[in-house]
Amino acid sequence: MQIKVNNLEKKFGKQVALDKIDLVFENSSRTALVGPNGSGKSTLMRALMGTIHCQGDVYFNDLLLKRPPALDHTIAYIPQFAPQTRAPVQDLLDTVCCLRELNPDLVMACADELNFDLAANLEKEVGNLSGGMRQKLMISMAMAAPVDLLVMDEPTASLDSESRSAFMQMFDRVTAETTVILASHRSDELRSLVDNIVLLREGAVAYHGDARSFLARSTRTVIELRCDENGGHDWLRDMGFKQVHPQQWVGAFPSDNKEQILNTLGWKRKPSVHDIIVHDVEHVEFESSENCEKVCNV
Repeated sequence: MQIKVNNLEKKFGKQVALDKIDLVFENSSRTALVGPNGSGKSTLMRALMGTIHCQGDVYFNDLLLKRPPALDHTIAYIPQFAPQTRAPVQDLLDTVCCLRELNPDLVMACADELNFDLAANLEKEVGNLSGGMRQKLMISMAMAAPVDLLVMDEPTASLDSESRSAFMQMFDRVTAETTVILASHRSDELRSLVDNIVLLREGAVAYHGDARSFLARSTRTVIELRCDENGGHDWLRDMGFKQVHPQQWVGAFPSDNKEQILNTLGWKRKPSVHDIIVHDVEHVEFESSENCEKVCNV
């Protein structure tokens, strides 16, 4: 399914949530929406799902969106915050299965993969489930059958590590023909689940392109050096290292520069440098305007 967004704008009072956005999510593409909190990711997703009214147009396969597509059996949606409705789990399950033409047994099987005993919780109110259980319920209903469009807003935020691993295995079964739109801050999800990145800042598109290029420039490699206390280390400062202790120097570099920095250290290395420690920082930086400028100038 192809989605086109033309001149999409949304304001909450004086606050601009979406600032005349133009985007195209190609058929069968897998795209992540990223950006700092308040950048417009969830608002854009809600606009795509038809749950909020915006100025501008949204097209699904060149058809103008005129009703909430969340009711369409070809679309699945995992919200950032599962509803805290007082309706029993059974009622919500029946409603979603009816609208999406799902076999409840398939939902039960997905819940089992996430270590969630759905059958034992059918009589409970949805709002009385824990946050993790509600999220597992949303994931199970969304992932139970193939769809043309899968929209996920921070789907693993409330999951423990074991359930997150199960979700990743579940996602591996999503067909290549499915268009995927994911909002996430987790670099492991960005690396393994998507091919494209849309970076939002203050409701506007700051970057739209290849995920690998984006991640290479926005994740960081930290290099720590243990050196003699004697002077003569200006060459390290010229490379971008900072002295944090008489014997310790630290530098943080874009991950795609790691090989170049290490090669330079290799041929410049002096007897005064005793240890080199290298580790990658998995957190993707969205807050720094300087970083965004570097990314957008790719």
